[in-house]
Amino acid sequence: DLAILGLSQADDVEGGGVERSRGSYKCRDDAYLVGDRVYNKQYAHLYFQRLQNLSPLVLDKVKAKWPTVPVRKILEVELGVECAVVGTVYKNMKLKPSVLDEYAKDKSLETHLASTKFVSGDDTLVLEDEGARMNLGCTG
Repeated sequence: DLAILGLSQADDVEGGGVERSRGSYKCRDDAYLVGDRVYNKQYAHLYFQRLQNLSPLVLDKVKAKWPTVPVRKILEVELGVECAVVGTVYKNMKLKPSVLDEYAKDKSLETHLASTKFVSGDDTLVLEDEGARMNLGCTG
């Protein structure tokens, strides 16, 4: 209805409708196209720096909470000896895609990783400090 659009009968071109004005269009989607994938981004240095920055704060809390418990590095932990270890907790997920595997298979990433389930009963928790990793687990 022309009245709803704020047009008059004079704007109606020979009863065939309203003549539209033409606009120019410039495609600007090139910046959003997926190009070559970069597989060299690693984050270990960020985890290391975070551990370095937070360790003194965590150590103070540990010593205040458990003053008689010795604090050890992972490589110094002895079986059956109670101690505290400060590190970064990491979850090893067997189903999580590996960057190297993705790169080796195909640059199209197999339609965005066909399996979207990355968690399984085989996953493990690991504690990592500056020198080593140790598996975390519990009994009972």
